[in-house]
Amino acid sequence: MSGVAPKPASKRRRRNVPKSYGAAQPTSVPAAPVQDRELGFEDPHPLIVSMWENIQKSCEATFYSEADWARLRLELWYANEVMRNPRPTGQAWRCSTG
Repeated sequence: MSGVAPKPASKRRRRNVPKSYGAAQPTSVPAAPVQDRELGFEDPHPLIVSMWENIQKSCEATFYSEADWARLRLELWYANEVMRNPRPTGQAWRCSTG
């Protein structure tokens, strides 16, 4: 037998279409209800307030779960603490893991 050796199965490109092609039914989930959410801490920096308000108006906010909102509050609380420092440094934003 002469000629080029066949490609291994993992390298071959499938040219036919499986029988189940197009048979799947898409599922949809309703969007999260729009709610007025409170930032939850006193005397926030104006930049933090602006960020909170703009995130609530964004199209991404439609897909946020309650866990996402809680994580966002935590991140903004930390950012607020850094901004309260009279001389915030880049070191405050450094990840402490590793």
